[in-house]
Amino acid sequence: CTEGGVDDNIDNGGNNTEQPGGDTDDEAIEIPSNEIWYTTTDNKKIILPSTEPTVFGAYFISNTYSDGKGVLTFDGEITKIGNDAFKDIGNLASITIPDSVTSIGRNAFSGCTSLPIENNIRYADTYVVEVTDKTLTSYTLKENVRFIGSYAFSSCDSLTSITIPDSVTSIGDYAFYSCDSLTSVTIGNGVTSIGYSAFSNCFSLTSITIPDGVTSIGDYAFYYCTSLTSVTIPDSVTSIGDYAFRGCTSLTSVTIPNGVKTIGGYAFYSCTSLKSITIPDSVTSIGSSAFYNCKSLKSVTIGNGVT
Repeated sequence: CTEGGVDDNIDNGGNNTEQPGGDTDDEAIEIPSNEIWYTTTDNKKIILPSTEPTVFGAYFISNTYSDGKGVLTFDGEITKIGNDAFKDIGNLASITIPDSVTSIGRNAFSGCTSLPIENNIRYADTYVVEVTDKTLTSYTLKENVRFIGSYAFSSCDSLTSITIPDSVTSIGDYAFYSCDSLTSVTIGNGVTSIGYSAFSNCFSLTSITIPDGVTSIGDYAFYYCTSLTSVTIPDSVTSIGDYAFRGCTSLTSVTIPNGVKTIGGYAFYSCTSLKSITIPDSVTSIGSSAFYNCKSLKSVTIGNGVT
C-alpha cells in the first residue's frame, strides 16, 4: 500500500499480482485461489445471490471494496462459479477468476448487462459465459479463452462453424446444445473434457475429430447428431459416457481406441447405419443397451478385457 491509495501491482511472496482494474500482464497475473476480483460501474459492492459453498466450492467470508475495485474472499479454494452465481448483477463491469475454478454453471452471468461484450460474446476473464446474439453465424474464439461455460452457445440456430483454440481446456455442459445449423467444429488440442450434452441435437454436424488429450466424452455429448457420419476418438479417451452417440443415425463407422475402459449405457443406441464395431481389450464394461437398435450392425468384435 502506498500513501493515498493501493498500488496496482503488489508483490505477493515473489509473485506479481494485478489488482482489479489494473493494467493487464498475462504472465504477471496470479490470483489467490480463494479470491475473485471485480470492478463495478457505480462504485458500489456487488450483491451475491448466495453464499453457500455449493455455489463456489467454499464459504464466502468478505467483500472488500474501494474506488470501484472489489475483492471477494472465501475461506478456501474456489473451485466453481455455480448456477446463477452472479445473475442479474447489472453493475458488474469486470471479473477476474482464479485458475482453481474448473466450471461455470448455468446462468452464472445472465443479466450482467455491464460485462464487456466482444462480437456478441460475453467474456468473464478467460471464460466464455454467454452468447448474447443467437443469430451469430461463425466464430473463432480468442486465444486466451481457457473454458467454454455451460450453455455458452446453446440454441445459436444460425451458427454454422466454430473454431476452438488450443488454449481451451474444457467444453462445458450444453455448450453447443441445439445449434441446428452447426456443420463444422474445430476443437483445439488443449481440450481435455467434453461436457454433458455439449453438442447434443446439433442436427447438421457431419463429422467431428476429438483431439488427443481428451480423456472423457460426457453423457449425451453428441446425442442425436443425426448427420454425423464419422467420429475420430483418440487413444487418450478412457470413457464414453451414457447416451454419448445415441440417435446418430448417419454414423457408419467408429473406431474405439485401445485405452477406453468403459462404454456407457445407450452410448450408441439407435445408430442405425453403424455396420461394424471392434471393442479393444482395454474395455472392461459395456453398458446396458449400448448398441441397441443398431439395425445395420453385422460385425462385432469384443475384446478379451470385457467382464
